[in-house]
Amino acid sequence: LVGAQDHGTQLGSGSLPWLYAGGGNVCGDGGQMAIDSAGVYAYAHCQGSPLSSWMSSATAGAALGQGYPYGWVSAQAGITLADRTSFVPPLATDPSNAPDVYTGTYRVYQSINHAVTWTAISGDLTAGKSILSTIAVAPTNANVVYAGAGDGTVSVTSNALQGVGATWTKLTGLPQRAITKLFVAADSAQDVYATVSGFGTGHIFHSANGGSTWTDISGNLPNTPANSVAIDPSLRNTI
Repeated sequence: LVGAQDHGTQLGSGSLPWLYAGGGNVCGDGGQMAIDSAGVYAYAHCQGSPLSSWMSSATAGAALGQGYPYGWVSAQAGITLADRTSFVPPLATDPSNAPDVYTGTYRVYQSINHAVTWTAISGDLTAGKSILSTIAVAPTNANVVYAGAGDGTVSVTSNALQGVGATWTKLTGLPQRAITKLFVAADSAQDVYATVSGFGTGHIFHSANGGSTWTDISGNLPNTPANSVAIDPSLRNTI
């Protein structure tokens, strides 16, 4: 599943062509999408949808013979829609707990029931005027969640499963550039990568201690904004 902006949400099934998720354009401008660890629930954020800004599908985005809205339902109960919010807010599922999913405005929202309802579990995790751009849940520890903002702020909690009782720490050591992606390694909640936008600084950073310190690993990459980073699951040293 991918969000394709003007082309809505697209579903690939292993062969061409890609088709609208569910068989029709429900989304408007397709943004972030995520699938739960069980491969059952899909989540999407959309701009201009007559249905909802945040949506979910209990059939992983497939229509299974259903007409409009093709199995998608509104999934934004509990989110304060007046919050400062990115045009494409982040979505992240919990690899350890299939019902748990996160999204962000200027604060982090958590759902523990497949996005039926949401609860804000942080205050403002920006410097005061920005929005969250990326959220990452540690695969080895569901309590560890990182959040990055458009103003370069990065925060982490080690007790996310306490919900509204979660405590957050703002991390330092990264450039004051938009954080475009946070990625947590599969074998350690302390092993985290960050990509940043802008020019004149490094663009890919690595921390082996949960963000206490960062190392610029941009190497010979061009001095251009970086939008994402991932680790090859079969070749752990390949980024």
